[in-house]
Amino acid sequence: MANDKKLNKEKFEEVNNQIKEIITAYQQDRFLIPIERKLASLHDRLKKSLGNFIEKDENINDLITKMEKSLNFILSGQIDYVTDTDIDDMNYHMLLWKLHQYLIKNIYPTLE
Repeated sequence: MANDKKLNKEKFEEVNNQIKEIITAYQQDRFLIPIERKLASLHDRLKKSLGNFIEKDENINDLITKMEKSLNFILSGQIDYVTDTDIDDMNYHMLLWKLHQYLIKNIYPTLE
């Protein structure tokens, strides 16, 4: 397929690490890190790195949908959705971890 956009593993890992870095910085000092817009920008790059796997894989689609809902809460000022463990099923950090684990176990092996 000429329009088949492949998952870019290296780009995903790069963006994943950048997101983890800003979340760590945010956890260390919530008042110094304006995380909302940075996270939104990185989220867009994360989606692009997944290519058409968002449409092709139901689990990836589900996780990205949840991450976008979480991001919308964050952008509306509900900053607890970044890392709050009381909302594990919807906190962005946990959803990112689940996506990464899914890719490592189920998708990356098929790319080699």
